[in-house]
Amino acid sequence: MKNESMLAFRNKLKMLYLKDVFERNTDVNHGLSHKELKELMQEIGIDINDRTLRDDIMALQDYMQDVDMELTDNIKHEEGKEKAHPIRYKISKRLFTPTEVKLLMESVRGIHSLSNEQTEILLGKLSTLCSLAEAAQIRNEFAVNGGFKAYWHNKKHDVLLENIELIDQAIRENRRIRFKYFWYKVTLEPTYPRDPKYRHVISPLVRVYENGFYYLVGLDEDGYFRHFRLDRMTDVYVTLKKRFPKPDLDKIDWVKYVNSHFGMEMKVRFRKKKPHPAYDVNLYYYKTYEVKMRFTRDLVGAVMDQFGQDVWLHREDKGHFVATFTAQYNPQFVAWVLGFGSKVRILSPEFMYKDIWRYAHYTGEWHKIRDEDE
Repeated sequence: MKNESMLAFRNKLKMLYLKDVFERNTDVNHGLSHKELKELMQEIGIDINDRTLRDDIMALQDYMQDVDMELTDNIKHEEGKEKAHPIRYKISKRLFTPTEVKLLMESVRGIHSLSNEQTEILLGKLSTLCSLAEAAQIRNEFAVNGGFKAYWHNKKHDVLLENIELIDQAIRENRRIRFKYFWYKVTLEPTYPRDPKYRHVISPLVRVYENGFYYLVGLDEDGYFRHFRLDRMTDVYVTLKKRFPKPDLDKIDWVKYVNSHFGMEMKVRFRKKKPHPAYDVNLYYYKTYEVKMRFTRDLVGAVMDQFGQDVWLHREDKGHFVATFTAQYNPQFVAWVLGFGSKVRILSPEFMYKDIWRYAHYTGEWHKIRDEDE
């Protein structure tokens, strides 16, 4: 009696199961015959006759309007007789195309601060947006190397998603957050630069995704913008205190703001001894300037990738062009410039040209001294 009652209950859900069978087993290139549909439904535990199945398919077609019947040409068998293929049913249109699902999957795989385990979980969820055959094909088309993952999350636990949820909650409720922030030792173990009991207190403003990592942009108690990588934040707690008075966020162009902060991460260093001149405190850092630089013509793509549409280019001669753009001057910008070697030259502002020359000079002297010691 109990089994009959259970069977009757499952039959009431047969339309939902039939919809699942179509979504997981059919697509534009893969259909199911009447017989195959019956077998898949029976595997679920729903016994259905031919007439009822036809009626259910028609009802599903009326509801979804994306379930098509596919009629194939007749084929000849060895006996010379013609026999038609059975009608095949399939879902011809989905909310996401396989290419769109692939883009979403590749975006997830590009997030370095997600652990491999969490990445696989999210990829599995995204694969339900297409058929099993399409999901397998997409996985096969992926590059073998999915990019590096943050060491901490492969070894310990994944806090990124939890931190995103807490930060979003604090922004919605207009509250400050309190957290610890770690760096790495040479042994790749996390370390806290201050007292381990110290907590940063920040008014969260926005979350930013840049170069495979998520960052928090917020205001500290002194009203300065601070940036923190979400996967290095631990013990995040949403306080009951309201956020510090914040600027008009609608007037901030966040796209330009992110592009002007190469690497996005700022670390305040507290030293008792005077640092090496190449790494001395620079009074020009973290300020925005209009920069004019000369590049060799093969670097047009690199400039456009870095600054997007907010850059003005004009040809100087057959082999060079001049780019004018606005950027924040910081160590990441210096590294970007020096990475091109003799292919670039800063034309203005003059202090920037001299400052980068000074940086390169001291860095070269430092490596020269090491070579002589060896």
